[in-house]
Amino acid sequence: MMKISIVVGILAASLGTVAPASWKSQGTIGSAVIGCGAVDQSTAFLAGGDNGVGAEVLKTTDGGGSWAPTNISQAFMFLDVGASKTKAGSAVVNGLFGSQFSLDGKTFKSGIGGGGQGQSVEAFGANSFGIAGAFGGKGGGVAVSTNGGISFKHFAASSLDEAHPARYGAYPSDSTWYVTAGAWPSNAHIFEERFGSKSKLHKQLSEMVQVREDLETRKLFTVTLTGEDLAGGKYGNVTEYTGAIAKTNDGGKTWTNVFEHDGDYYFNGIHCASETHCIAVAEAHNLPDPNANGAHIFTTTDGKTWTETQTDLGRGVSLMGARFVSDTEGWAAGGNLAVSVVFYYFDRKLPFALLIFFIFYRPFPKVAFGIPSMEANLGQRKSSVESARLALTAVTRITASRRA
Repeated sequence: MMKISIVVGILAASLGTVAPASWKSQGTIGSAVIGCGAVDQSTAFLAGGDNGVGAEVLKTTDGGGSWAPTNISQAFMFLDVGASKTKAGSAVVNGLFGSQFSLDGKTFKSGIGGGGQGQSVEAFGANSFGIAGAFGGKGGGVAVSTNGGISFKHFAASSLDEAHPARYGAYPSDSTWYVTAGAWPSNAHIFEERFGSKSKLHKQLSEMVQVREDLETRKLFTVTLTGEDLAGGKYGNVTEYTGAIAKTNDGGKTWTNVFEHDGDYYFNGIHCASETHCIAVAEAHNLPDPNANGAHIFTTTDGKTWTETQTDLGRGVSLMGARFVSDTEGWAAGGNLAVSVVFYYFDRKLPFALLIFFIFYRPFPKVAFGIPSMEANLGQRKSSVESARLALTAVTRITASRRA
Protein backbone atom coordinates (compact mmCIF):
# COMPACT_ATOMS: atom_id res chain seq x y z
CA MET A 1 0.00 0.00 0.00
CA MET A 2 1.54 3.28 -1.09
CA LYS A 3 0.77 6.42 0.81
CA ILE A 4 1.87 9.92 -0.10
CA SER A 5 1.97 12.71 2.41
CA ILE A 6 2.97 16.27 1.60
CA VAL A 7 5.47 18.24 3.60
CA VAL A 8 5.14 21.94 2.90
CA GLY A 9 7.29 24.84 3.94
CA ILE A 10 7.46 28.56 3.39
CA LEU A 11 11.12 29.40 3.08
CA ALA A 12 12.13 32.84 4.31
CA ALA A 13 15.41 34.47 3.39
CA SER A 14 17.06 37.85 3.56
CA LEU A 15 20.17 39.12 1.87
CA GLY A 16 23.17 37.01 2.84
CA THR A 17 21.36 34.99 5.51
CA VAL A 18 18.94 32.10 5.63
CA ALA A 19 16.33 31.80 8.35
CA PRO A 20 15.43 28.37 9.69
CA ALA A 21 12.67 26.81 7.62
CA SER A 22 9.35 25.88 9.16
CA TRP A 23 7.89 22.63 7.83
CA LYS A 24 4.51 21.07 8.47
CA SER A 25 3.20 17.72 7.30
CA GLN A 26 -0.09 17.99 5.44
CA GLY A 27 -0.95 14.31 5.80
CA THR A 28 -1.82 11.77 3.13
CA ILE A 29 -3.44 13.40 0.09
CA GLY A 30 -2.73 11.11 -2.87
CA SER A 31 -1.20 7.92 -4.20
CA ALA A 32 1.42 9.63 -6.35
CA VAL A 33 2.15 13.35 -6.19
CA ILE A 34 4.96 13.92 -8.66
CA GLY A 35 5.18 17.55 -9.77
CA CYS A 36 4.58 20.97 -8.25
CA GLY A 37 4.41 24.52 -9.54
CA ALA A 38 4.30 27.60 -7.33
CA VAL A 39 2.93 31.02 -8.17
CA ASP A 40 4.04 32.70 -4.95
CA GLN A 41 4.27 31.96 -1.23
CA SER A 42 0.52 31.40 -1.02
CA THR A 43 -0.57 29.72 -4.26
CA ALA A 44 0.71 26.49 -5.77
CA PHE A 45 -0.41 23.43 -7.73
CA LEU A 46 0.41 19.73 -7.30
CA ALA A 47 0.20 17.19 -10.13
CA GLY A 48 -0.18 13.43 -9.87
CA GLY A 49 -2.90 10.85 -9.34
CA ASP A 50 -4.87 9.13 -6.65
CA ASN A 51 -6.29 5.61 -6.51
CA GLY A 52 -10.00 5.56 -7.19
CA VAL A 53 -9.86 9.09 -8.52
CA GLY A 54 -7.35 9.01 -11.36
CA ALA A 55 -5.28 12.00 -12.42
CA GLU A 56 -5.45 15.00 -10.11
CA VAL A 57 -4.33 18.60 -9.92
CA LEU A 58 -4.51 20.01 -6.41
CA LYS A 59 -4.31 23.69 -5.52
CA THR A 60 -3.53 25.66 -2.38
CA THR A 61 -4.15 29.37 -1.84
CA ASP A 62 -3.12 29.50 1.82
CA GLY A 63 0.55 28.56 1.67
CA GLY A 64 -0.08 24.82 1.81
CA GLY A 65 -2.43 24.83 4.78
CA SER A 66 -5.09 23.13 2.68
CA TRP A 67 -5.33 21.55 -0.78
CA ALA A 68 -8.38 21.26 -2.99
CA PRO A 69 -8.85 19.43 -6.31
CA THR A 70 -9.31 21.44 -9.48
CA ASN A 71 -11.55 20.48 -12.37
CA ILE A 72 -9.68 18.56 -15.07
CA SER A 73 -10.44 16.85 -18.35
CA GLN A 74 -10.12 13.07 -18.55
CA ALA A 75 -6.54 11.93 -18.01
CA PHE A 76 -4.63 8.93 -16.67
CA MET A 77 -1.82 10.52 -14.68
CA PHE A 78 0.00 13.83 -14.56
CA LEU A 79 3.78 14.12 -14.32
CA ASP A 80 4.38 17.83 -13.70
CA VAL A 81 2.71 21.22 -13.54
CA GLY A 82 3.92 24.74 -14.25
CA ALA A 83 2.24 27.90 -12.94
CA SER A 84 2.63 31.39 -14.35
CA LYS A 85 3.98 34.04 -12.00
CA THR A 86 2.91 36.85 -14.32
CA LYS A 87 -0.63 35.90 -15.41
CA ALA A 88 -3.05 35.04 -12.64
CA GLY A 89 -4.71 31.64 -12.94
CA SER A 90 -2.56 30.43 -15.83
CA ALA A 91 -1.14 26.91 -15.40
CA VAL A 92 -0.23 23.88 -17.51
CA VAL A 93 -0.09 20.24 -16.46
CA ASN A 94 1.46 17.47 -18.54
CA GLY A 95 0.70 13.77 -18.46
CA LEU A 96 1.60 10.52 -20.09
CA PHE A 97 -0.65 11.17 -23.06
CA GLY A 98 -1.09 14.94 -23.32
CA SER A 99 -1.25 18.30 -21.60
CA GLN A 100 -4.01 20.43 -20.11
CA PHE A 101 -4.17 24.16 -19.43
CA SER A 102 -6.06 26.47 -17.10
CA LEU A 103 -6.78 30.13 -17.61
CA ASP A 104 -8.45 30.68 -14.24
CA GLY A 105 -6.56 28.31 -11.93
CA LYS A 106 -9.76 26.31 -11.37
CA THR A 107 -10.56 24.37 -14.53
CA PHE A 108 -8.11 22.54 -16.81
CA LYS A 109 -8.91 21.76 -20.45
CA SER A 110 -7.06 19.61 -22.96
CA GLY A 111 -4.32 21.37 -24.90
CA ILE A 112 -2.86 20.58 -28.31
CA GLY A 113 0.71 19.40 -28.87
CA GLY A 114 1.78 18.55 -25.33
CA GLY A 115 2.57 15.10 -23.92
CA GLY A 116 5.82 13.66 -25.20
CA GLN A 117 6.21 11.70 -21.93
CA GLY A 118 7.51 15.01 -20.55
CA GLN A 119 8.02 15.25 -16.78
CA SER A 120 9.25 18.86 -16.84
CA VAL A 121 6.83 21.80 -17.24
CA GLU A 122 8.02 25.38 -16.80
CA ALA A 123 6.25 28.73 -17.08
CA PHE A 124 8.15 31.67 -18.55
CA GLY A 125 7.67 35.05 -20.16
CA ALA A 126 4.29 36.78 -20.32
CA ASN A 127 2.20 33.62 -20.66
CA SER A 128 4.46 30.92 -22.13
CA PHE A 129 5.12 27.34 -21.08
CA GLY A 130 7.74 24.79 -22.04
CA ILE A 131 7.67 20.99 -21.78
CA ALA A 132 10.84 18.91 -22.26
CA GLY A 133 10.43 15.44 -23.72
CA ALA A 134 10.10 13.38 -26.88
CA PHE A 135 9.34 16.22 -29.28
CA GLY A 136 11.16 15.33 -32.47
CA GLY A 137 14.77 14.77 -33.46
CA LYS A 138 16.98 11.92 -32.31
CA GLY A 139 17.04 12.99 -28.69
CA GLY A 140 13.78 14.86 -28.33
CA GLY A 141 13.46 18.53 -27.48
CA VAL A 142 10.84 20.91 -26.17
CA ALA A 143 7.22 21.82 -26.81
CA VAL A 144 6.59 25.54 -26.30
CA SER A 145 3.30 27.37 -25.94
CA THR A 146 2.95 31.14 -26.17
CA ASN A 147 -0.80 31.18 -25.53
CA GLY A 148 -1.02 29.80 -22.02
CA GLY A 149 -0.89 26.13 -22.98
CA ILE A 150 -3.76 26.10 -25.45
CA SER A 151 -1.40 24.82 -28.14
CA PHE A 152 2.28 23.86 -28.35
CA LYS A 153 4.88 24.00 -31.10
CA HIS A 154 7.62 21.37 -31.13
CA PHE A 155 11.34 22.22 -31.32
CA ALA A 156 13.75 19.31 -31.72
CA ALA A 157 17.01 19.82 -29.85
CA SER A 158 19.18 18.95 -32.85
CA SER A 159 22.42 18.72 -30.85
CA LEU A 160 21.05 15.77 -28.83
CA ASP A 161 21.02 12.14 -29.99
CA GLU A 162 19.53 8.80 -28.97
CA ALA A 163 22.11 8.36 -26.24
CA HIS A 164 21.27 11.79 -24.76
CA PRO A 165 17.46 12.06 -24.56
CA ALA A 166 15.90 15.30 -23.31
CA ARG A 167 14.80 15.25 -19.66
CA TYR A 168 14.23 18.72 -18.13
CA GLY A 169 14.04 22.26 -19.48
CA ALA A 170 14.71 25.86 -18.41
CA TYR A 171 13.51 28.96 -20.26
CA PRO A 172 15.15 32.14 -18.91
CA SER A 173 13.88 34.23 -21.84
CA ASP A 174 11.67 33.97 -24.90
CA SER A 175 14.66 32.98 -27.05
CA THR A 176 17.20 31.34 -24.73
CA TRP A 177 16.33 27.84 -23.52
CA TYR A 178 18.29 25.00 -21.92
CA VAL A 179 17.59 21.27 -21.87
CA THR A 180 19.26 18.68 -19.67
CA ALA A 181 19.69 15.23 -21.17
CA GLY A 182 21.04 11.82 -20.42
CA ALA A 183 20.42 8.17 -19.71
CA TRP A 184 21.41 5.51 -17.22
CA PRO A 185 22.45 1.88 -17.73
CA SER A 186 19.33 -0.10 -18.52
CA ASN A 187 17.84 -1.51 -15.33
CA ALA A 188 14.24 -2.22 -16.35
CA HIS A 189 14.84 -5.92 -15.74
CA ILE A 190 15.54 -5.23 -12.06
CA PHE A 191 12.16 -3.55 -11.63
CA GLU A 192 10.47 -6.36 -13.56
CA GLU A 193 12.11 -9.03 -11.42
CA ARG A 194 10.89 -7.32 -8.26
CA PHE A 195 7.51 -5.95 -9.31
CA GLY A 196 6.63 -7.26 -12.79
CA SER A 197 4.58 -10.31 -11.82
CA LYS A 198 1.84 -8.21 -10.21
CA SER A 199 2.16 -4.84 -11.90
CA LYS A 200 3.07 -3.06 -15.12
CA LEU A 201 5.25 -0.04 -15.85
CA HIS A 202 3.73 3.30 -16.76
CA LYS A 203 6.67 5.68 -16.46
CA GLN A 204 10.27 5.44 -15.30
CA LEU A 205 11.02 8.81 -13.77
CA SER A 206 14.67 8.25 -12.94
CA GLU A 207 17.18 5.46 -12.54
CA MET A 208 15.66 4.49 -9.20
CA VAL A 209 11.96 5.41 -9.46
CA GLN A 210 9.05 4.04 -11.49
CA VAL A 211 5.30 4.65 -11.56
CA ARG A 212 3.52 1.31 -11.89
CA GLU A 213 -0.05 -0.03 -11.97
CA ASP A 214 -1.28 -2.99 -9.94
CA LEU A 215 -2.64 -5.56 -12.41
CA GLU A 216 -5.36 -6.71 -10.04
CA THR A 217 -6.61 -3.49 -8.44
CA ARG A 218 -5.53 -1.11 -11.27
CA LYS A 219 -4.18 1.21 -8.61
CA LEU A 220 -1.08 3.30 -9.18
CA PHE A 221 1.95 3.13 -6.95
CA THR A 222 5.52 4.38 -6.99
CA VAL A 223 8.49 2.09 -6.38
CA THR A 224 12.03 3.05 -5.52
CA LEU A 225 15.01 0.75 -5.92
CA THR A 226 17.63 0.58 -3.23
CA GLY A 227 21.36 0.71 -3.75
CA GLU A 228 21.44 -3.01 -3.07
CA ASP A 229 18.91 -3.61 -5.85
CA LEU A 230 21.13 -1.84 -8.35
CA ALA A 231 24.31 -3.44 -7.11
CA GLY A 232 22.77 -6.86 -7.66
CA GLY A 233 21.59 -6.13 -11.18
CA LYS A 234 23.36 -6.42 -14.50
CA TYR A 235 23.80 -3.76 -17.13
CA GLY A 236 21.41 -3.91 -20.05
CA ASN A 237 21.85 -2.64 -23.60
CA VAL A 238 22.89 0.83 -22.45
CA THR A 239 26.48 0.47 -21.38
CA GLU A 240 27.13 3.72 -19.55
CA TYR A 241 25.72 6.90 -18.09
CA THR A 242 25.31 9.80 -20.49
CA GLY A 243 24.85 13.46 -19.67
CA ALA A 244 24.50 16.67 -21.65
CA ILE A 245 23.07 20.19 -21.51
CA ALA A 246 21.78 21.67 -24.77
CA LYS A 247 21.13 25.37 -25.38
CA THR A 248 19.38 27.51 -27.97
CA ASN A 249 19.74 31.28 -28.30
CA ASP A 250 17.25 31.69 -31.14
CA GLY A 251 14.03 30.21 -29.81
CA GLY A 252 14.69 26.61 -30.80
CA LYS A 253 15.95 27.09 -34.37
CA THR A 254 19.50 25.96 -33.63
CA TRP A 255 20.97 24.07 -30.67
CA THR A 256 24.44 23.54 -29.21
CA ASN A 257 25.59 21.21 -26.46
CA VAL A 258 27.22 23.55 -23.96
CA PHE A 259 28.11 20.62 -21.71
CA GLU A 260 28.55 16.92 -22.38
CA HIS A 261 30.05 14.22 -20.21
CA ASP A 262 29.49 10.47 -20.44
CA GLY A 263 30.33 7.68 -18.05
CA ASP A 264 29.63 9.16 -14.62
CA TYR A 265 26.07 10.55 -14.33
CA TYR A 266 22.88 11.64 -16.10
CA PHE A 267 21.08 14.97 -15.64
CA ASN A 268 17.81 15.84 -13.94
CA GLY A 269 16.46 19.32 -13.16
CA ILE A 270 17.74 22.63 -14.49
CA HIS A 271 16.76 26.24 -13.80
CA CYS A 272 18.08 29.69 -14.67
CA ALA A 273 17.85 33.07 -12.95
CA SER A 274 18.90 34.72 -16.21
CA GLU A 275 20.16 33.74 -19.64
CA THR A 276 23.65 33.19 -18.21
CA HIS A 277 23.16 32.10 -14.57
CA CYS A 278 21.85 28.54 -14.26
CA ILE A 279 21.95 25.49 -12.01
CA ALA A 280 21.55 21.81 -12.97
CA VAL A 281 21.69 18.58 -10.99
CA ALA A 282 22.89 15.10 -11.99
CA GLU A 283 23.19 11.68 -10.37
CA ALA A 284 24.37 8.09 -10.74
CA HIS A 285 23.70 5.02 -8.60
CA ASN A 286 25.37 2.03 -10.23
CA LEU A 287 28.89 2.96 -11.31
CA PRO A 288 31.56 0.24 -11.50
CA ASP A 289 33.28 2.01 -8.61
CA PRO A 290 30.60 2.06 -5.87
CA ASN A 291 32.42 4.88 -4.09
CA ALA A 292 31.86 7.17 -7.10
CA ASN A 293 28.04 7.01 -6.98
CA GLY A 294 26.10 10.06 -5.88
CA ALA A 295 24.67 13.44 -6.86
CA HIS A 296 26.26 16.47 -8.50
CA ILE A 297 25.41 20.18 -8.69
CA PHE A 298 26.57 22.21 -11.70
CA THR A 299 26.34 25.97 -12.19
CA THR A 300 27.22 28.46 -14.91
CA THR A 301 27.67 32.22 -14.76
CA ASP A 302 28.13 32.82 -18.48
CA GLY A 303 25.77 30.29 -20.02
CA LYS A 304 28.68 28.47 -21.62
CA THR A 305 31.07 27.10 -18.98
CA TRP A 306 29.62 24.71 -16.41
CA THR A 307 31.38 24.10 -13.09
CA GLU A 308 30.71 21.22 -10.74
CA THR A 309 29.93 23.13 -7.55
CA GLN A 310 29.16 20.23 -5.26
CA THR A 311 29.38 16.43 -5.18
CA ASP A 312 27.56 14.33 -2.58
CA LEU A 313 28.75 10.73 -2.80
CA GLY A 314 26.71 7.67 -1.90
CA ARG A 315 24.79 5.07 -3.90
CA GLY A 316 21.47 6.22 -2.45
CA VAL A 317 22.03 9.97 -2.87
CA SER A 318 19.75 11.62 -5.44
CA LEU A 319 19.06 15.16 -6.63
CA MET A 320 16.03 15.79 -8.84
CA GLY A 321 15.11 19.47 -8.55
CA ALA A 322 17.03 22.74 -8.77
CA ARG A 323 16.24 26.45 -8.63
CA PHE A 324 18.29 29.63 -8.99
CA VAL A 325 16.37 32.50 -7.37
CA SER A 326 19.03 35.10 -8.17
CA ASP A 327 22.40 35.24 -9.89
CA THR A 328 24.02 34.10 -6.64
CA GLU A 329 21.46 32.08 -4.70
CA GLY A 330 20.59 28.50 -5.62
CA TRP A 331 18.64 25.55 -4.21
CA ALA A 332 18.73 21.86 -4.96
CA ALA A 333 16.47 19.14 -3.59
CA GLY A 334 16.56 15.37 -3.53
CA GLY A 335 16.91 12.44 -1.22
CA ASN A 336 19.20 9.97 0.43
CA LEU A 337 17.95 6.44 1.04
CA ALA A 338 19.94 6.49 4.27
CA VAL A 339 18.55 9.70 5.79
CA SER A 340 15.58 10.64 3.57
CA VAL A 341 14.91 14.07 2.08
CA VAL A 342 17.70 16.61 1.83
CA PHE A 343 17.71 20.25 0.76
CA TYR A 344 20.81 22.12 -0.27
CA TYR A 345 21.33 25.87 -0.25
CA PHE A 346 24.26 27.94 -1.40
CA ASP A 347 25.06 31.58 -1.99
CA ARG A 348 28.16 32.73 -3.83
CA LYS A 349 28.35 35.83 -1.61
CA LEU A 350 28.88 33.73 1.50
CA PRO A 351 32.18 32.11 2.50
CA PHE A 352 30.73 28.61 2.21
CA ALA A 353 29.66 27.05 -1.05
CA LEU A 354 26.94 24.79 0.23
CA LEU A 355 25.27 23.58 3.37
CA ILE A 356 22.75 20.86 4.12
CA PHE A 357 19.69 22.92 4.92
CA PHE A 358 17.11 20.42 6.09
CA ILE A 359 16.95 16.67 6.72
CA PHE A 360 14.00 14.52 7.67
CA TYR A 361 14.43 12.00 10.43
CA ARG A 362 13.37 8.51 9.38
CA PRO A 363 11.21 7.30 12.29
CA PHE A 364 11.09 3.60 11.59
CA PRO A 365 13.19 1.22 9.49
CA LYS A 366 10.61 -0.08 7.01
CA VAL A 367 9.79 3.34 5.61
CA ALA A 368 11.07 3.94 2.09
CA PHE A 369 11.51 7.54 1.05
CA GLY A 370 11.81 8.89 -2.48
CA ILE A 371 11.23 11.95 -4.59
CA PRO A 372 10.04 10.98 -8.07
CA SER A 373 10.19 14.58 -9.28
CA MET A 374 10.67 17.31 -6.79
CA GLU A 375 10.99 20.94 -7.77
CA ALA A 376 11.88 23.58 -5.26
CA ASN A 377 9.68 26.25 -6.77
CA LEU A 378 11.03 29.46 -5.34
CA GLY A 379 9.58 32.90 -5.93
CA GLN A 380 11.86 35.61 -7.25
CA ARG A 381 12.98 38.34 -4.89
CA LYS A 382 11.44 41.76 -5.50
CA SER A 383 14.85 43.38 -5.07
CA SER A 384 18.33 42.33 -4.05
CA VAL A 385 18.10 44.06 -0.67
CA GLU A 386 14.59 43.46 0.61
CA SER A 387 13.70 40.35 2.55
CA ALA A 388 11.45 38.03 0.57
CA ARG A 389 9.43 34.93 1.16
CA LEU A 390 10.74 32.36 -1.23
CA ALA A 391 7.76 30.47 -2.47
CA LEU A 392 5.98 27.40 -1.37
CA THR A 393 7.77 24.11 -1.85
CA ALA A 394 6.04 20.78 -1.82
CA VAL A 395 7.94 17.57 -1.31
CA THR A 396 6.65 14.08 -1.72
CA ARG A 397 7.34 11.85 1.22
CA ILE A 398 6.70 8.27 0.25
CA THR A 399 5.72 5.90 3.01
CA ALA A 400 5.30 2.39 1.73
CA SER A 401 5.29 -1.24 2.56
CA ARG A 402 7.33 -2.13 -0.49
CA ARG A 403 6.27 -5.05 -2.62
CA ALA A 404 8.52 -8.06 -2.73
